[in-house]
Amino acid sequence: MSLALPPVVLVDTSVLCELLRVPKLCNDPTAHEETLRRYAEEGATLLLPMATLIETGNHIAQNGDPPQRRRIAESFAGLVKSALTGQAKPFTTASFPDEQTLRRWLDSFPDHASRSERNRKGIGLGDVSILDEYHKQCERNPRRPIRIWSLDHALRRERNPS
Repeated sequence: MSLALPPVVLVDTSVLCELLRVPKLCNDPTAHEETLRRYAEEGATLLLPMATLIETGNHIAQNGDPPQRRRIAESFAGLVKSALTGQAKPFTTASFPDEQTLRRWLDSFPDHASRSERNRKGIGLGDVSILDEYHKQCERNPRRPIRIWSLDHALRRERNPS
């Protein structure tokens, strides 16, 4: 009998905003908290990509009243600091880009930006970086499921090795 390995899950901004209850950007935080509990029980590794951190920080600063923004910003900063030190299980941060990685993203960005998706928009640089991290995780973890947890259907990915 083979036991399934726990997944590696890249967390997108849309989901992190739900979990942090960012005003105007969360519609069903309870459902996402339940998914988070399930991932934790499975022993999943939840990666916070750099794009998710920057975008979420921007959304926090732009939504809600000042005391609410401060409370959520403190929760966010605490989560990320703990993830950096390995104390926010199942969360951890994805690797931060070096110059070569940033150049790779920039080289592919014009093609992604000019693509026409269902909603007639291209793919932004933040999503390019998340997709790149997804592919790196697939290479690094050939026997583990790899997912992008996102509310954006165009960004969602899931690889389940057999």
